Order: sequence, then C-alpha cells, then structure tokens
Amino acid sequence: MWITTLEQLRERLKQVIEKITPKQISSLSSYKFILEALLYAASY
Repeated sequence: MWITTLEQLRERLKQVIEKITPKQISSLSSYKFILEALLYAASY
C-alpha cells in the first residue's frame, strides 16, 4: 500500500507508534544506539 496523502501518512505513523513498547523506546534512545547510528552515517 502506497501512502499518497498526508492523512494516510499520519494514520500509518500512528499505527507504528502504538506498537512500540517502552522497552523499545528506551533501547532506541540509548547512548550506544545513537553513537552507532552516527558512526554508521559518518562512514558514508
């Protein structure tokens, strides 16, 4: 399914965000994750 309108994008983001657990949020906001993402981005 392609997202063609802003409203469809909002709805899809809402669905994804509702599935994220507090543990996943904690993992994504950890220093190690952020550092790895920055190092990966810097390698290009």
